[in-house]
Amino acid sequence: LFVGETGVGKSTLINVLTNYFRNGSSDNIKIAVKSKYFKVTEEDLEHPSSEFDVNDQTSSQTSECFHYDFEHSTHPEYKFRFIDSPGLGDTRYQDRKNLELIIEKAVNEKYLNAIVFVINGRQARYSEVIKNTINGFNNYLPKSLLENNLFLIITQTKKLGAIFQLDLFKKEVAIPKDVFYMDNLMFSCNPNEWRSDSLSKLEVEQSWELSRKTIVNFLNAIENSEFKSTEDFQKIAELQRDLATQIQKAIEEISKINGAIIQLLNAKHECENNENILEDSKNYTREEVIEFLEYIQTPHKNMIYAEYVDAGGRFVRRRQTFKEVINEMKERYDRHFANSIELKVEEKMRCSNLEILVKGVESCYNSIQRDIESLKIISKFNFDRGLKSAFDKLKSIAENVSDENLKTRQLKRISEIEELSKI
Repeated sequence: LFVGETGVGKSTLINVLTNYFRNGSSDNIKIAVKSKYFKVTEEDLEHPSSEFDVNDQTSSQTSECFHYDFEHSTHPEYKFRFIDSPGLGDTRYQDRKNLELIIEKAVNEKYLNAIVFVINGRQARYSEVIKNTINGFNNYLPKSLLENNLFLIITQTKKLGAIFQLDLFKKEVAIPKDVFYMDNLMFSCNPNEWRSDSLSKLEVEQSWELSRKTIVNFLNAIENSEFKSTEDFQKIAELQRDLATQIQKAIEEISKINGAIIQLLNAKHECENNENILEDSKNYTREEVIEFLEYIQTPHKNMIYAEYVDAGGRFVRRRQTFKEVINEMKERYDRHFANSIELKVEEKMRCSNLEILVKGVESCYNSIQRDIESLKIISKFNFDRGLKSAFDKLKSIAENVSDENLKTRQLKRISEIEELSKI
């Protein structure tokens, strides 16, 4: 599997291999992948949609992963399959899609003998593009393949002319099992120019002879490389997808938390207002005092007959107190008393909704943490540009949480997971 930055010559390597296996020469160049100077000659190997604008080196010339199968002429028991992949660091910002294509192809192949990083030997240091490419691809590379099946092909230069810092690659990625150098002049220069000049043609032919010898060494290294299952590619891809899903879900849930807080505060406010109105309306009766005169008979005892007889009477002033219901206030009280039950239920429901959201976010955090821990076990996981962008968005959303206690808890949890990612 050939992987690397856009424009480093992965497709050219396919043409180099085509000429090796099909006995090409400077006078009879075999082409499987069209290029700036050559049209396809090996139609049985051609993939019609494999190339875009061959003059544009800022965009990947390969749109998908294509494989090319060859039989060894002197060792027919060996069959080789080389996979050309889309370039990473594409100016059309398709890295995520291209990575998915590479992983899908690797998984479908089931086994790989080698992952071959192709790098421009004329670049002394990593550009930001190369750094991001390497970091992004590291997140998808199984350790099982990196530790035993990683090779490096440095293009556009001979070994003595290479200025690429190999030590940096070993530090940033892994120590390759072997390193090969190819300048591939025969494919990168205009044939109309070097064929008409004897010295230039001699230089191209010498370059091709060196390339042939390098290919022999490269193929021997592949033959001696134990094939590895690509099952870990699938596991890594699934974990990466779940990681992205859980981060997005956490962003959505945190956004909902602020809405839930506002709804809860509104419910509490309505409850308080309703209770205040109830308090003001509970005295919906008033006392009325009425004064009136009551006639009281005055009895007189008849001494002869020993009995009381009516001897007349008198008026006595009396007072009577009674409660009068104020209908308007009573109706108001009854109405808000009925509302009180509904509002308390509403407040309780809003509180429960907030708790569910907070627990949901915490569940997302736990899933994110588990995914990262699992990825660290089976891949060269690192906190790349894409992951940093996702975490920045997560923190930005959490900063907007209006409840200070909840906001602090969210930011603390996010920071903990971010630190775990960087270890």
